[in-house]
Amino acid sequence: MKHQKIITFSKVLLENLNSNSLTRKSVYAFWIIAIAVVFAIAVVFAIGIQIQAIQAKDFEENRFSNKSTLGEIKTFLMKDIEGKIYSKKEWDKFSGVVMVFLNPECPVSNRYIPELNRLTKKFKDEKILFLGIYSDLDVTVPKIREHVKEYQIRFPVFQDENQQLARAGGIKIVPSSLLIKPAGEILYRGRIDDLYSATGKRRPAAQHHDLETAIRQHLNHRSIEPVEVIPFGCPLEIATNSKTTQSSK
Repeated sequence: MKHQKIITFSKVLLENLNSNSLTRKSVYAFWIIAIAVVFAIAVVFAIGIQIQAIQAKDFEENRFSNKSTLGEIKTFLMKDIEGKIYSKKEWDKFSGVVMVFLNPECPVSNRYIPELNRLTKKFKDEKILFLGIYSDLDVTVPKIREHVKEYQIRFPVFQDENQQLARAGGIKIVPSSLLIKPAGEILYRGRIDDLYSATGKRRPAAQHHDLETAIRQHLNHRSIEPVEVIPFGCPLEIATNSKTTQSSK
């Protein structure tokens, strides 16, 4: 609207100039005012962009946390979809355990499976156990089997039918990951990497590999920082106790 007013004003000025009704000083005054108005608009526009950038940066930084504790996985005794029993006692054979929470209906979750397969292979010799967890109550074992086959998942997967692992781990979004000590203490929780921004924009490639970095810090006996990064993905609905009881029947 301001630009239209300036253009209209310019046309009027030119018409008046043609009729010799304005002095040279008036012309100079007009152009000074016009330039000042345009400059003011540009400044306001630039400030607006800067404010948006600061807000986006603050939002991104608030995803990171270094809280002292994330809780622990106290019990684990489950069968994978092939019937093999896994217990927490067996975790003592490993340097650490990674749980990744997946959902076959979530495109972001599916996008990360190749990366998870890569990490599983990379840290196999360093005794990091990867486990896939399906906590959505609508996901059945046949659907999990189909998902494993379609995406060629190369680590054991489990149905968290009562959502006990999701609750213990504080999982609200999939995909999410947990890095856990063999004793059960959660060392890291959150996103796998930053392929997706906080607003869901997909980058050409990940710049920060949060889970991989946390694993490496743990293996090197270093403090993990940050201990939590909020992921982007699909929300995980945590049901009431009555609903989980009904679903397990």
